[in-house]
Parts: sequence; C-alpha cells; structure tokens
Amino acid sequence: MSFLIKKSTPTTPESTDLHQIFHDLLELGDKAMVMEVSSIATDQKRVHGMEFDAAILTNFSEEHLEYHKTMDHYKKCKLALFEQSKTAVINIDDMEMGAELAETFPGRKITYSLVPGSGADLCADDISFSDVGSSFTLIYKGQRHHAAVPVFGTYNIANALSAVGTALLFGYKITNILQVLPMLESPEGRFQVITGPDNKKIILDYAHTPVALTRLVEEVKKMKYNRLIVMIAGIGIRDFNKMPKMAAAIEGHADEVIVTVDHPGHHDPQIIIDQVMKGFTEPKSPNIKAALTRKEGVMASLAAGEPDDIILLTSGCINGAQIVKGMEIPHSDEEIIQSHYDSYSEVRHELEA
Repeated sequence: MSFLIKKSTPTTPESTDLHQIFHDLLELGDKAMVMEVSSIATDQKRVHGMEFDAAILTNFSEEHLEYHKTMDHYKKCKLALFEQSKTAVINIDDMEMGAELAETFPGRKITYSLVPGSGADLCADDISFSDVGSSFTLIYKGQRHHAAVPVFGTYNIANALSAVGTALLFGYKITNILQVLPMLESPEGRFQVITGPDNKKIILDYAHTPVALTRLVEEVKKMKYNRLIVMIAGIGIRDFNKMPKMAAAIEGHADEVIVTVDHPGHHDPQIIIDQVMKGFTEPKSPNIKAALTRKEGVMASLAAGEPDDIILLTSGCINGAQIVKGMEIPHSDEEIIQSHYDSYSEVRHELEA
C-alpha cells in the first residue's frame, strides 16, 4: 500500500494537512516521522499543540527577514519549537543560539560539535574526504570510533552528528549507529556531485544565504579543480536585502560568477539581478555575468566550464519548479545538465569524425 503526498508550497504544511499526513502514515504502519519545522510555521501556529520527541538545532543565520522583519523575532520563532519538544539535539558551534539553548533547554539533550575539546557530547575529528564521501573519528563519552558517511562537506558531517545524537537520545547503541552510517543517502541538492565530461564536476547545493554560500565555497575549495565557476541567484519571493550580501559573499572566491534569478514571482527579473549586483565592489568585472532565468544561468555556467573545472550551482535547484507570476513552471537543473552534455557529446563526436 502506498500513497502520494503532493509537495507543499511552504516548507511546513498547514496543520490540517499535517494531521492528514500523520493519519495516512499511521495507516501504513509507520512508527516515526522526520520533518522540517520552519520558523514561519511556528509563528503561524501550524504545529501548535504538537509534542515532538526531539527537536534539532543545526544553525541560525540571517534568513526569512521578509517575513520576520527582525532577527530577534526570527530567533524567538526558532526557539518556540524547542518549547514543544521532549528532547533536544544542539549544535553548540552555532554562535547565535547553540550555547544559549544548551544552557536553557530543560529536558534531556545531547550536544554536538566539529571542534574536539569543545565540551560537546559528540565531536568529529580527523575529517577526510574521498570521491565517495567522508570519513572521520567520532568521539563519544571519551571513546573514539571510525565513522564513514557518503556525504561531502564539514557541514554535512555536522548534520550526520545531529542524526547520531538523535538516535542516541532514542536509545540506540553507538555501535549499531556506526554500522548504518555508510548506508545514508546523500540528500538531493545538498552537495550533490555530478561528473561531467573532461573531468568536470557539477555540484548542486541549495545554499541560498550568505553564511551557507560562504561555508559551501570553503568546502568546495578543498577539492581538486582547475577553475571554480559559481552561479548565485536572487530569490524574488524572499528578502531583497539579502541579495547584495550573496554577491559580497562570493566576490573574490570564484574564477567566474553567474548571477541569475530564482522564483522571480511578480518581479521583473532584471530588478532582481540589479539588486544582487549592488553587492559587488566591481559589478562590471568581466568574470561576472548575468542570466535572467535560472535555466539560462545553468546553461551559461555549464558553457563556461573547461576541463577539470568545478561548476557550482547554488540556490533553488531542488524545488522542481520556478514560481513566475503565481505559476509553477517546471524546472530541473539535472535535466538541463543532461541535455547540455548530451549535445556536447554529439558536437565533440562530429568534430572528431
């Protein structure tokens, strides 16, 4: 027996939809559910009255200010989730909320960190990366364990620690947890690596805040490559004040930058491009180019790629559609990539013939 859940527009569905989903999952015999609860959802009472077995803090950075208006209100809404949870898993490396939440949360909790000696319950040390993922030493209760996960980037190691912490709170043994870590599946659009011709690597990542973009580029630069081409996007349905900060975050850190538009909504795409460009100190630099649609941006990024380059496509690559004037226009970065390199192969074959 199976059923199809239509993808919701908000990250967290409305309360009536959530309870229908819970009911359907119970009917199927499911015992547990993992969900993302957005700060807007807590403010709008979409999860009001629900009790969570565990809540996880991964990070807190500037986002959703088109709704919250202030960081204080955003933080208050983030913290509200933990008032509805029995236990908490807390990233104490997060400078804005980690230490405060670890000190004030009244229930059972487990903390995690990428800094050995930080005092966290769980730590990662000796992190290394390969073509198939990452390995690290997991430190728990003074014991060191070898761990391997099929994900890339230190922030994904941190996410893996949050999952380990949750499992520990639910009573699973560390030895059993370590056995299943290599079976994890890398999430779509989160440091998703696609290998192209001539040893090009195309990386899809949902990073759409200045902090996330900065962390992502830091991780990408640990890989071997010739040149780094990065596509960033202004998101028309989000905070316009964030757009120049995306430009400032990437300037000087890539060989070429493609500026494009995600979900223009009812805005003129050129206005969004102009807003992003305000963040560059040299917006007319020849290595900065603009594309008015995400499709054009992806194609321009791929066309700029040379052998051994990394092409990093950021922002809304996992949404499955672009929101234009209230309509959802189907979109897939992966399909564009496939089509581009199919055409590339045909052209190269003709030249070689």
